[in-house]
Amino acid sequence: MLWLWLIVGIILFAGVVVVLLRWANQPIAYRGLLLADSERFLHDFLLQFSTGSVCFFDRESGPGFLQLAIGERHGEQLEVEFGVPDAEWSREQFNSVHAAMDNAGHRNHVQTNLGNNDIPRFLRVYIQGNRRELTFVLR
Repeated sequence: MLWLWLIVGIILFAGVVVVLLRWANQPIAYRGLLLADSERFLHDFLLQFSTGSVCFFDRESGPGFLQLAIGERHGEQLEVEFGVPDAEWSREQFNSVHAAMDNAGHRNHVQTNLGNNDIPRFLRVYIQGNRRELTFVLR
């Protein structure tokens, strides 16, 4: 009888561990924040995460998002990539954002998405600097 309870206990414990591990791997959603509040998240993201890490800001009041990815890290120097899709919600600003990034001297390129009528182009922008500089530029 003791063996039966021990086996049931082990199965329950394993089930709880699996649930907790799945829950721990879910992204944390912060709701009701203003864009001005993003500085602390950007600073922490650039401080703590490594190459390939992605930070995603989703606009709650309508369509739109910002996705940042750490491209390279060399000590305090980082390269961060962000993109602007040529989607319905950003189409009016797409060319002006591209021109602004060119004028600011940031390396960028427009990726053509053949066969994708919803997002025919995607602007990829690469910004380099130290964490403080990048936090200021990206906010």
